[in-house]
Amino acid sequence: MKPKLPKTISAWQLMSFLPPGAVDITSELHFTKTRRMPNITRPDQLLIKVKAASLNPVDSLLVYGYGSSSFHSLRRFTSKYGCFGLPDATTAENADFPFTPGRDFSGQIVDIGSKVALSNLTKGNKLIIGTNVAGATWPFLSSTGSGSLAEYIVCPADYVAPLPSNVSFISAAALGYAGLTAWSALVDAGGINPAIKSSPSAYSILITGATGGVGMIAAQLAKLWGWRVHVTCPSDKKALDLMNLLQVDEIFPHPTNIQTTTKYDLILDCIRPDYFNTTTSSSTSSSSNTPLKQCNLSGCLLPQLPSMLSYLNTSSSRARYIMLNPPLLYLNDHYGPLVGSGIACSHFLYSNIAAVFSSNSVNGNIFTPNWKKIRWVFFKPNSNVLDYLLNLVSSQQLVIPVDTVYNFSHVPDAFNRLYTKGKRGKIVIEVNNE
Repeated sequence: MKPKLPKTISAWQLMSFLPPGAVDITSELHFTKTRRMPNITRPDQLLIKVKAASLNPVDSLLVYGYGSSSFHSLRRFTSKYGCFGLPDATTAENADFPFTPGRDFSGQIVDIGSKVALSNLTKGNKLIIGTNVAGATWPFLSSTGSGSLAEYIVCPADYVAPLPSNVSFISAAALGYAGLTAWSALVDAGGINPAIKSSPSAYSILITGATGGVGMIAAQLAKLWGWRVHVTCPSDKKALDLMNLLQVDEIFPHPTNIQTTTKYDLILDCIRPDYFNTTTSSSTSSSSNTPLKQCNLSGCLLPQLPSMLSYLNTSSSRARYIMLNPPLLYLNDHYGPLVGSGIACSHFLYSNIAAVFSSNSVNGNIFTPNWKKIRWVFFKPNSNVLDYLLNLVSSQQLVIPVDTVYNFSHVPDAFNRLYTKGKRGKIVIEVNNE
């Protein structure tokens, strides 16, 4: 039975993007108790009462406008053509601001669209009113009532999965965005087949920046699927204890250089470039895994290869260097979606061509290049994958470390914690504990 719903809800709203270098997020992020209740506008949607939400590094960037050019264009395009469950582009809800942050959530279904109801009857699905679920949504949906830092959220049914009875709302809220991105990195970009467990020590993976949400989950999944897992992480005790908890095979603490003769079948680079400092700074310093330290056209078109590429087993046909933070959105912000996407394509092609002939010349064979060594990875919602991951959490085969849990009224503190160094685990907000 559909519960009685309020006409207005509490939510956190960003009134404008923060300028680069701003430190007080409360200058633009405000709490309101009068945001209009989001409504189901398409038959494949759900209305969910949010119990918990979590923050990801992308949230810390989006409040400064990272990706705004791409998301603005995508929101207009998908609204016009009815994709992703968005309402018509002319409605007030589809304005850029106010913007409700938040990707991950867990909660309870309070209303369903007609297509979801039909699917429940014909396919035996269990997305009925009263079902506890977890999910994650696209960043560019947020101005349509889909940001998770609110009491209620609307999203397509394909973006959620039922919550196992022994998985808490807190743990479930910490899983979605990072877990689905880790899956995309290992399976879609890396070519791993989870159904085929590798023989012990058959393949190896190096994960840089493994204390982040994606790195932590990717390390556990790769280990579960039979891979040898080596990681880089900070050298503090909390970070090392966390990596030992995840039972990785070898740890390379920062800032020590990696001392190994191992050549890896996959390298997952989770270290995020500091785009905002670099775009407003005249510094010419460079980073081994972030060739776009400055937004200059020559550096974008002809980027330097990541130094970690030298650890890739280039003789393997499955060798992949996977970048979690590709420069596509960064370039679109600087040059616009059309030109920026073109430069990003050039960046991708040049990187792969340079990687191919660099590695094959070392091996003495420049005529049999292994195409697409470098791959970019992006978050993709997938209810089946999310269901798989939630069941791993339920069976204690996947651990989601949580750094801090904040009350809904303390969201600015949660963002401040997200910006600070030394956090070890996800940042979770308890939205509604009723």
